[in-house]
Amino acid sequence: MFAGTLTYPVDHPNGAGQVIGMKKFLTSFVKDESGASAAEYALILAIIGTGIAVAAIGLGDAISGAMVSATDCINTPNATNCN
Repeated sequence: MFAGTLTYPVDHPNGAGQVIGMKKFLTSFVKDESGASAAEYALILAIIGTGIAVAAIGLGDAISGAMVSATDCINTPNATNCN
């Protein structure tokens, strides 16, 4: 191999093992969109997962507050905040 040359990988659509220049390789790499869908799906899953985690934390806090309030009402049934 000479400096500044690369070869296509075995499964590349332009031909396995062909020797190419750096400029042609970079142009081909930028135009290749075969892995874009997997990255997009991973990003979507990360966003959805973050939303679920935030919702679970908020729901957990609400449930915890309701349980504390119920415990207080059981311990002191005539309190003003018990219905």
